[in-house]
Amino acid sequence: MKKDPRFASYERIHWDGSKKIPWAVEMEKQYPDIDHFITHFGIDNNLPTIWNSEVHFGDRYVITLQVPVVIDYKLETLQVTGEPKFFLSEITSVEVDGSGLYGESFHFGEAEFDELIESNWNYAAINIVINSNPTPRFQLAKAMAQSPRYPIQLMRKE
Repeated sequence: MKKDPRFASYERIHWDGSKKIPWAVEMEKQYPDIDHFITHFGIDNNLPTIWNSEVHFGDRYVITLQVPVVIDYKLETLQVTGEPKFFLSEITSVEVDGSGLYGESFHFGEAEFDELIESNWNYAAINIVINSNPTPRFQLAKAMAQSPRYPIQLMRKE
């Protein structure tokens, strides 16, 4: 995909984040088709800015990392201001309009994420059983979620 020059600052802030948010880089190593985005980016108010890294995988699941950050728009840098939180959601059905119904949801912290990495992404290591049956139309739900997002790769080639 051709990069949009209007998003150059957005990209540079994400690349700065890649040095400070190692969990996002680990997720991208495992799941290259990842979305990184910042909630409330560029909004001048008191809403919190949250780094998100989100992956749709296994034709059934969505794993999301969320980390509170503060952005310096002039320096194009960010600072992590809180602990990472991880959410794993099972999508059990998808309607023809792309909306989905969720089954089980799990949330965990950095310690469990480290265990997940050490186990080579074996979710059973953190007591989560992954259902290998694909959800029909899962790819539609994935496309709907990803369509408004600008693609960012943290492990870009300089």
